[in-house]
Amino acid sequence: MFYAILTTCRYVIALVIRIELWKISFENRTTTEYFIFSFISLTWIFKNLTLFILLSVECEKFYSTMEEIQSTCKQFINWNQHSGNQKRVCKNIQRLHKTNFKKTCVCGVFFIDAAMSIQLSSIISTFTIVILQFEFL
Repeated sequence: MFYAILTTCRYVIALVIRIELWKISFENRTTTEYFIFSFISLTWIFKNLTLFILLSVECEKFYSTMEEIQSTCKQFINWNQHSGNQKRVCKNIQRLHKTNFKKTCVCGVFFIDAAMSIQLSSIISTFTIVILQFEFL
């Protein structure tokens, strides 16, 4: 959660600074500083967003693997070709999954899954629109 808030704040600050530098660059005809700062800040923001998306993807892979294990255990129990010990192990895996497995939750606020990166992009888009409205309207 901290990383999401930090990424959003850095993006908003960089956007405001880029807008102010853009205004100054037209007055002083110095666009080099504007392009350098824009390139560096955009690169940094894309790096943060990429790491955030990779975290979401890896957590989603983990969750889907856990679901595959559950479906495999269900199939394994239904087959009659396996011994009682093997079926007991599968039943224990299912019980353990039901009682102990929960999606990773950040501070009790939201879960780390594929939807988290969509939520972050939604927040960033909303802040971008609000800032652009304040600056240009």
